[in-house]
Amino acid sequence: MRGIDDLEAITTTDSFLGVTFYLNEPYSIAAGVARFGAYGFDGTPSVMFDGVIPHVGGQSTGSMFYAYEPSYNSRRAIASPLLLDALYTVIGTTGTVTVDLKVDVDLPVTTTGNQLLVLVCRDGYHGQSNMVMEMSTPVPVTITTPGETQQITVDFTVDPAWPQEEMQIIALVQSTTTDEMVQAGLAAPDYKADVAVVCEPGGMGAGWTMSGPAGFAMSGAGNHTVSMFFAGEYTLTWDTAPYWTSPTPNPESLTVAEDGSITFTGTYSDGPFSQPLAGDEGDAGPGRTVCLVDYDADGASDLHVVNDGAADLLLHNTAGSFADLATGLAADTGAGCAAAWQDVDGDGHLDYYLGRDGGPCAIHLGDGAGGFTPGKLFGLTATDEVTSASWVDFDLDGLLDLYLTNRGTANVLYRYNGVMGEDYLVFGVTTNGAQIGGNSSGAVWCDIDNDGRLDLYVLTEFGDNVMLQNTPLGFSDITPLTNLGDNGNAADAAWGDYDNDGDFDLFLANDRTADRLWEARAWDNYNWVPGENLEDRGTARSVVWGDFDNDTFLDLYVVRKDDADLLLYGHGDGSFTRVPVGPVETLTAGARVVCGDMNNDGALDLYLVRDGAANVLLNNERGRDNNWLAVHLMGNSANPLAIGSQVRISLGDVSLLRQVDGKGQIVADGSTVHFGLGDATFVYSVEVTWPDGTVSDYGGFDPNHVMTIGQSTGVSNIETEQDVPAAINRLDRARPNPFNPATTIGYAVGRKGHVKLDIYSIDGRHVRTLVDSDLPAGEYTATWQGRDGSGRPVASGTYLYRLTTPEGAMLNGRMVMIK
Repeated sequence: MRGIDDLEAITTTDSFLGVTFYLNEPYSIAAGVARFGAYGFDGTPSVMFDGVIPHVGGQSTGSMFYAYEPSYNSRRAIASPLLLDALYTVIGTTGTVTVDLKVDVDLPVTTTGNQLLVLVCRDGYHGQSNMVMEMSTPVPVTITTPGETQQITVDFTVDPAWPQEEMQIIALVQSTTTDEMVQAGLAAPDYKADVAVVCEPGGMGAGWTMSGPAGFAMSGAGNHTVSMFFAGEYTLTWDTAPYWTSPTPNPESLTVAEDGSITFTGTYSDGPFSQPLAGDEGDAGPGRTVCLVDYDADGASDLHVVNDGAADLLLHNTAGSFADLATGLAADTGAGCAAAWQDVDGDGHLDYYLGRDGGPCAIHLGDGAGGFTPGKLFGLTATDEVTSASWVDFDLDGLLDLYLTNRGTANVLYRYNGVMGEDYLVFGVTTNGAQIGGNSSGAVWCDIDNDGRLDLYVLTEFGDNVMLQNTPLGFSDITPLTNLGDNGNAADAAWGDYDNDGDFDLFLANDRTADRLWEARAWDNYNWVPGENLEDRGTARSVVWGDFDNDTFLDLYVVRKDDADLLLYGHGDGSFTRVPVGPVETLTAGARVVCGDMNNDGALDLYLVRDGAANVLLNNERGRDNNWLAVHLMGNSANPLAIGSQVRISLGDVSLLRQVDGKGQIVADGSTVHFGLGDATFVYSVEVTWPDGTVSDYGGFDPNHVMTIGQSTGVSNIETEQDVPAAINRLDRARPNPFNPATTIGYAVGRKGHVKLDIYSIDGRHVRTLVDSDLPAGEYTATWQGRDGSGRPVASGTYLYRLTTPEGAMLNGRMVMIK
């Protein structure tokens, strides 16, 4: 109640000592309910000053301070005839308080029926001041004559789960005749020594147990200082922490003398990430977002940090060390809130969209060397608080469009029409079902139905999230069908195939409501995966998938604002192991995270942007224990980052799937996808589905290197077991698509052999075989007239086509017949 809070703020426990009795389960105790009834209150919340002045009711806003202040002042003016001192000790689950009472030499006791009560309280529990957990049996107070003394000892029970710092013991003398409080005070703990526990690194928070004299036993986590009621020998045992080496010695015993102190220091080592000495990447500005992008095309992933009201950073990467080279437009000092990279003007150099809170937005055109000029915009006028920006070719016209989510107004999908007139970048607002929201925190794209069009999942703060299927006729709300309408407080989400079953699952990071992992059972059906570490209720801000230990299974990193970040190692079966990150900087102030192999050692690193605190680079130390493969994609001139591409690799007994999206999920520099291979020593095939639907297949690679695949140039930087160029198989998008009455499918085979091209219905029934013959290596086309194997016209709907290559690889596409 605000009035009580105000009184406590301006007074001390010598003049005002608040005590709370709670009436509702599970916080109530019988004695508190009885006291409430005895005072005759009719209504809650209720306040009683000094046992004689009641107040009932309160205000939902504002303060009752001015109503309470006269009562407080009137009772405070009455001097107490009793002096009270109290000390308490705790041994195991039993506490003992010794209360010394003395009648003031100038003030005889005039009240009758006085008795001593001991209240065992938890201060701050359930947000209350000194919530009473236990109340002793009353003990008569018999002294009345000035100078007379009385000592009373009372035992009480201590729940081991109560935090020591919350415990308050209140000794209270009250008249049973008038209900007046004759005297009250806090008992002081009779501590004999101090024991400190220090856990390194500072962000570990590792658990421990401690034992000591008189049956003392305690469990805790991380750094802690404990005041002890007994001197003597104490023993501390550190818990094991996954992916870390435990401290030595463990356990450890130390002896503390009376009035002395000891410190147990435990240092964990060999953790999953190390923190290099910070350079410019340790900026402590008001970070809002970050992009990992090779802006100068030198093969190293650079960092673009957007700050809100301070200069943005363009951190150039040289062998894993970063230097801020931002000048001019790149060092924007506005209220930055979002950014997304793409070669907007098609000159071969990457540019970026910059969103500002309240506008104006901008597109900065890069020169490939860190210099930027302002783009001339037509039709792009966003001035709202943009919460996310993503480039996406939603209409498959070959040009990347821009989707902005907003806080306060509806989201906007801008169709990009290219460079026109006097070098204007021309945009137009679409009205196709994507303009939803009004309080969106972000959006993530994924082709969940495998029709070549990226579908859209929109995140909402304190509202239902929305799943939109991208169709030739616009966006259709399929939220009820997919079960993805989580109504928590969405902060971020990421698509990833966590169980390696060939389709994309969704992890949803919520702010102060439970996180969620949604597993795809079919393209239109997602099931919630419960789990001990998957339903955290922290203050999430950003999430990314990445195979940090290179064991073939995706892991999760969740950045949080007011809680320690979450590092969850996945095992592919729905279980995740929570692993301490380590550095103290990962405990608070998180804003955004990106992952990528920033030092080119084959292991995914992390960069954390923090709001008003130093940003953090985390180098991966565990990923090098397994094999890996990185695939760098080079798209066409209109989409050089290959946004919208999917890459699937085969290890023989398992296939792994990744995607490139306009947000940079699971990518190193916007267009490099990373695969952990575990102990696999050979990659049998690499299949790329390009944004225009073209499918390329390459086979036979050794692990532990970066391979570059160009949509028009094929493979370079390869290492194959045979040390010869890999065979190229490709399946193109059916054109036209949708079609009526006929469509043509282009394909290529890299080796001579038997080739099949089959048509299937959406439910898997075989419709027709277009090609079934031996062919030499080369490029081919086949035309389907929309008829089945018997020559009958097929019904309108979605059909699948599958190319089977001489090596047995199967490439798939999808097309729609309309009538």
